[in-house]
Amino acid sequence: MNGTIDTRLRRLEEACPDRRMRMFVLDGASDPERQAEIGKLIASGQARGSDCFVCTGVPRSPGAPYSGGAAWDAS
Repeated sequence: MNGTIDTRLRRLEEACPDRRMRMFVLDGASDPERQAEIGKLIASGQARGSDCFVCTGVPRSPGAPYSGGAAWDAS
């Protein structure tokens, strides 16, 4: 991508919070479980394919203050 287009896209993302990349933390123990969770998030409209998905490898306890799939602004 040339520099002009890259600059324009970056400015659009800064101007519109809906276009910013978000980060999702996943719980799945195996790759198919993680891919299924990503697919569910994208299908529900909570996430986009361009968002960042991170797997910690640590299962969350039922009483954890943050559930799996919680979004943070990654910008």
